[in-house]
Amino acid sequence: MRRRTGLSLSEVVLALAILVVAVIAVASFVASVYKSVKEGKYQAVASTIAQSELERLRVDQSALRDLIARASYGVKDQVVPVDDTTVTYHQRVTAEVQSSMGDRYVKLVSRVTWRQSSRDRQVVLESCYPRPLNIDNP
Repeated sequence: MRRRTGLSLSEVVLALAILVVAVIAVASFVASVYKSVKEGKYQAVASTIAQSELERLRVDQSALRDLIARASYGVKDQVVPVDDTTVTYHQRVTAEVQSSMGDRYVKLVSRVTWRQSSRDRQVVLESCYPRPLNIDNP
């Protein structure tokens, strides 16, 4: 009897089909990881913008007093390059005196929004600071 040493056509086709499925699965996984990393970069930039404004207000007591007097800091846009894209971040900071704490503390909310992949995204950071003393209202 003679022994066969090659592969049949059906075995080759089956092996190629398995290989194609594996390659498509790996490519899909790599694409989703890339998308997640990119979203993380956008979110990290937004968090940095929000945190830096809260820190600035913590240090600048006169700006914090003005913010409390107006109850809204308004809007500040920042254009930041992220990888190969320019992103516009829209920031709004609000202040609210906490009456439940005897009006001694102020709750600050820094909200940063941006548009990514045809969807609106946002980061919201909150912090509570001691209310600055006014000269006319200690």
